[in-house]
Amino acid sequence: MSGDEDLRKRFAALRRGDEAQAPPFAIREGERGGGWATGRLFVAAACFAAAIALVLWLRPVFAPPRLAPAEPAVSITEWKAPTDFLLDTPGGELLRSVPVFGVDVDYGNALEPGQRQRKHAKKVLP
Repeated sequence: MSGDEDLRKRFAALRRGDEAQAPPFAIREGERGGGWATGRLFVAAACFAAAIALVLWLRPVFAPPRLAPAEPAVSITEWKAPTDFLLDTPGGELLRSVPVFGVDVDYGNALEPGQRQRKHAKKVLP
């Protein structure tokens, strides 16, 4: 007899001993359908009702606070961004005028926004 067969026989003997000591397995008639018993259905309904009551009771606690109306906001046309000064670059007056080739223009007197360009300019001789 090999070691494997001996182990099989010993485990089979243990299994038979366990089967002899185990009580018979019986299914009650009411549990065969696999559906919910009346007690379980009642417990589930009670838990559901308690959850809804808890949500309704705690809703005012977690609701956003009602705020008083604030002052009217400043119109977007009147608002000035705090970083507008960054848009004013050095030499920006050069970008506000149209360059004219062949004409000597004094850029020290560049046009400000809203000013009209001068009609007279000195011609540069070639």
